[in-house]
Amino acid sequence: AGVTAGVSSKAPVRAATTANITLSAEQTIDGVAVVADDRVLVKDQTDGIENGIYDAKSGAWVRSRDFDGTRDVKSGPFVVVASGSAGAGTIWRITTADDITIGTTSIAFAQMTVSGASAFILTLLDDATAAAARTTLGAGTGSLDNVVEDTTPQLGGPLDTNGQLIQFSEGAAIASASSCDIWGGDDGNTVHITGTTNIDDFATAPKAGAYMWVIFDGAASVVDSATITVDGNATFQAAANVLGLVYAERQTSNGPRTTADMTSWYVLKDYRGQGVGKKMMALATLDPDVTVTNFSSAKAAVNVLEKAGLRELDRERLVWHPSKDAGFGVHEDPLPLGDRLPAKDRRIIEDHQGLRLRFLSVETPEGLCTMVIYPQKKHDDYVTHEIMYLADQPLFARFAKQIAASVLPSEAAILSLDRRFARDGIVCDEVREFATPRYCQHGLLDPSEIDMLYSECVLLNIKIH
Repeated sequence: AGVTAGVSSKAPVRAATTANITLSAEQTIDGVAVVADDRVLVKDQTDGIENGIYDAKSGAWVRSRDFDGTRDVKSGPFVVVASGSAGAGTIWRITTADDITIGTTSIAFAQMTVSGASAFILTLLDDATAAAARTTLGAGTGSLDNVVEDTTPQLGGPLDTNGQLIQFSEGAAIASASSCDIWGGDDGNTVHITGTTNIDDFATAPKAGAYMWVIFDGAASVVDSATITVDGNATFQAAANVLGLVYAERQTSNGPRTTADMTSWYVLKDYRGQGVGKKMMALATLDPDVTVTNFSSAKAAVNVLEKAGLRELDRERLVWHPSKDAGFGVHEDPLPLGDRLPAKDRRIIEDHQGLRLRFLSVETPEGLCTMVIYPQKKHDDYVTHEIMYLADQPLFARFAKQIAASVLPSEAAILSLDRRFARDGIVCDEVREFATPRYCQHGLLDPSEIDMLYSECVLLNIKIH
């Protein structure tokens, strides 16, 4: 089909695939040397679920921001390919019928023909500068006089993006040896700060129910603020009204989901009995779509969790002891497995490098069983190897005994799995109840999806009950 009026478009890509590829590392595609952060149209995967628009990376590729969620991908929009032996100048359209779910739906693309006015539009898309576009507009199609670039555009009112994202490129960092004031709009703001700049004031508070996010790129000392996200190392000197949370955006079969962990939350003795804990929990659970967890609460705090609306997530663990049963082969570093390791598992392992975790892929008769284990010395007699993430829960259930024998040391150790990760038919050596249950606000996640990665437990080396 040709390009017609009313058809929406995606931002152009640098190259398009011509065959199935490995979705990782810099590589040559259709004669184009693709480097990190290049946009690539992936349309020829053996598994059509993997098709889409990606940002190339030196490690695992990630779907582009305009193609990583269900709301972003609909039947009909097209994308222009800038370069390539076969793909340069071609246009490709999503032909899969709605509704499309990223990670579940097989996505197909078909090439569109270009002629007449459509070819003219494509030429404009290819023009590198405004001057070149004006030249094209004046070439036999009438001309536009006095077209100039406005370098200081202003909005006459609030900008409604109709649910779409606005992408920004990194500008100059706000950094100086002197102090500076930072203002946030009525809907909140995100500010990246580097250097030794002092922040004297936030002149405009966010609207009720919103947050002011300040992201520190590096080391920082934060004094008396609201909710703060820290990228790097930070020292907090809290005067009042401070609640620090570890947020993560997790990729699931139903699209991205947000989680926040409060396992290490604590109220100073002088502030207890004044409703401070209740206010902290109310702030943390303000967004019902966010999954908020507390994996190991003090018994005295359970009442606060329950009054704040957190519900019991789990109350017992399944346990395996070392055995001499025939075990399976174990990959202590799964990353070299290449295409055998799914992109989701690869991303998880890469994100948690440097932490006190074991990353394992076990060779079972039915394929790889990948897991992340947190070894903790909770008792004098043995080390608990806590399964924090389990990629294929049904597969583990079928071979639990052999897998435990494969990953555990020969003595003084147990393998522990929370009950919510156990599937039908699983057999363990014993079942133990937690000292206090695990609690959560489910948000948009099923309990079986609420693992303990990207949490304070692994970041702060917390011993969980």
